[in-house]
Amino acid sequence: TRRLFRLTSPQRQQLRALMKTTDQARAYRRALALLQRDRGTPLEQVAAMLGLHRATISAWCQDINGSSTLRRSEIGPVGGDGGY
Repeated sequence: TRRLFRLTSPQRQQLRALMKTTDQARAYRRALALLQRDRGTPLEQVAAMLGLHRATISAWCQDINGSSTLRRSEIGPVGGDGGY
């Protein structure tokens, strides 16, 4: 049986905010991947959409498992002005 990946509400909020403010492609892709997995998008589909190996997406999901909020090390560098 596969266990569904679920984010907490604070994690979702942090990831959405990150996507609006980061100027780092890796952090943006990671946030997008996690949000897509939270919505129930299959691991293989998220990996294909982002051009990443499914093991990378799986590792990102495992990294934040059990944490109510995201640590900077879990999402990568964040730009202060979003690069605009």
